[in-house]
Amino acid sequence: MEGRGRWGLGGGVVFKISGHCNISWSGSLARHSKNMSRIIAELVVTLLNKAGHKCFGKVIMKKLARFYFTSLLLLVFGFQAAGQEGAGLVMTDFAKWYDSQIGVAHNGLYSGTIYIMLSPSRTTHQFYLTNRWKEGSLVLVNGQIYNDVPMVLDIEKQLLVVQHPRFGQRDGIQLDIGSVVSFNLDGHFFRKIELNDNEGFYEVLLDGKHFSLMAQRMKSLEAEGGSSIFKENTDYFLLKDGFAAPLKNRKSLEILTLQSKVVAKQIQKQHKMRLNKSKEDKLINYLRLFDEEMEN
Repeated sequence: MEGRGRWGLGGGVVFKISGHCNISWSGSLARHSKNMSRIIAELVVTLLNKAGHKCFGKVIMKKLARFYFTSLLLLVFGFQAAGQEGAGLVMTDFAKWYDSQIGVAHNGLYSGTIYIMLSPSRTTHQFYLTNRWKEGSLVLVNGQIYNDVPMVLDIEKQLLVVQHPRFGQRDGIQLDIGSVVSFNLDGHFFRKIELNDNEGFYEVLLDGKHFSLMAQRMKSLEAEGGSSIFKENTDYFLLKDGFAAPLKNRKSLEILTLQSKVVAKQIQKQHKMRLNKSKEDKLINYLRLFDEEMEN
């Protein structure tokens, strides 16, 4: 059983218990910051009532109570030590404090298969951007948000790998793709999308009012000059109303609007631009204009 508490900006607390239910309590930390006993009392009553009647039997309830009373003690001493500043902690700060109390290795993120950080090529690697750990953030399907997580993205096998705090710099944990909703890696935002019955990570290049432009980053190992090297390739997709289609040429824009030819001619006339996939920045600018012209 795993549990974790999060403090929101308004002072609300949401506890999540894997595989069971969410238990929420709301109160104002700012209003009650001088009366921590009242906060804890309200929270205990809510936990016992809601958890006991809706989610768990007597046996599980004992384990739940033991876990939460331990967590509550941590909350009391942690916020009393922080004083008035404790009332102004945002969710990210509290998550860091909570992880420091229970140990980062036990916060629910590090469950998966060990990933060995080796490359079959001497001169290239299988990762996007870099083969060094970069801090990022991610959102899991259970709603948990993790910030400042060292990670890399293997775009040969489409794996998101996070650094385990006990493994040092060498190896990591590859996350189950089904558990990830989205992540941000070194300023690049990726979202999980199912396309042709296969789930993969796609970078969001443009998130417009009418559609999104997505990029699938890939690498393949090829033989060249007596050695093996990784070569990178990118496929572009248009996402509209939950449906994704490959972007190959101007005809692909018909998925966006029946007036795609009219819109394209308007952009060419006003901005002297045509659809061009050879340069990504120009492609993004063109489709941004296309999205704006669809308003007219």
